[in-house]
Amino acid sequence: MPRVRPIRADEAPADLKAIYERAPRTDGPAHAPEASLFTSQIEVLAHTPGILTGLTEVYRWFGREGTVPRKYHELAIVVVSNLNRCTYCVSHHTPYALEFGGTEAQLRAIADGVWRERRDLFDDAEWTVAEYAERVTLDPWKVSDELMAHLRAFLDEAQIVELTARITLCSFWNKFNDALRLDLEPGVAEIAPGGDHAANRRPDHVRLRARRADG
Repeated sequence: MPRVRPIRADEAPADLKAIYERAPRTDGPAHAPEASLFTSQIEVLAHTPGILTGLTEVYRWFGREGTVPRKYHELAIVVVSNLNRCTYCVSHHTPYALEFGGTEAQLRAIADGVWRERRDLFDDAEWTVAEYAERVTLDPWKVSDELMAHLRAFLDEAQIVELTARITLCSFWNKFNDALRLDLEPGVAEIAPGGDHAANRRPDHVRLRARRADG
């Protein structure tokens, strides 16, 4: 149960209704939406309309004007969310990573914390994105010139800024979701993040992907 009372759509101010309507549905086949806030996040952030509106515009920008391939965003988010052990974000974004081109083997290695031992699973760009996401999350002051050079091999400067923004926003959401104990929305299958506390709860990606595809 969330630590702050959710404001449901039927009691939200009129000027926030459109934000609720743009939240991704979890009960239908259209399960790969543009970047967006999820319903539980919206219902809590509705206590602070200015923050909710501002963050919504940031994510609408990602959807309208962002040019980094969605696969890279989703792989980075899964890496960060597993590092931060955020069940809410791992559960939402693991299926998206699959749908936008990530593989079950990649996501299992990330969840198990062994992806660095499986270089063979990633192409150069995917590997660099995962490495950058990890470094930015754990110790950003150690991002090396060499790593930045690898990023520049397939991203321009605007795209590097975009990816960095998405990676660092992910840590914000991980902490926000967990501190306020946001509930997963109905229809979203729980996937435990990597780490010792989840050692016996390996994600069943095949089952989850089939469930979402069936709506």
